[in-house]
Amino acid sequence: MIQKASIPSALVYELWFKQILHELGSIMEIFSNPKVEERQMLVVINRMKRIVEIQKILIDQIKVLETMDALDFMDFRYCSSSSSSTTSSCQLGLTLFSFFLSFFWQR
Repeated sequence: MIQKASIPSALVYELWFKQILHELGSIMEIFSNPKVEERQMLVVINRMKRIVEIQKILIDQIKVLETMDALDFMDFRYCSSSSSSTTSSCQLGLTLFSFFLSFFWQR
């Protein structure tokens, strides 16, 4: 049961990170032009705001993991050893999640 709950969580993380990459890619495309119009700057600002909101969601989810003891967390990580078709998504989500955990805990 824990594995089934962890996979959707990892998939959600993967989707959020893909959305961030999409937003950043479009911002980089706008700034690759020699001249950026004011209208395009509004697009950039809105996309940056969206990225900030996504990051707030991701950080809030870290607070949930802080309530887990070591055994709970190991159960959560169990999905990375699964042989299901969603293993790669699960591993990507856990890898990205681990990166953000280490980044924020270093502060």
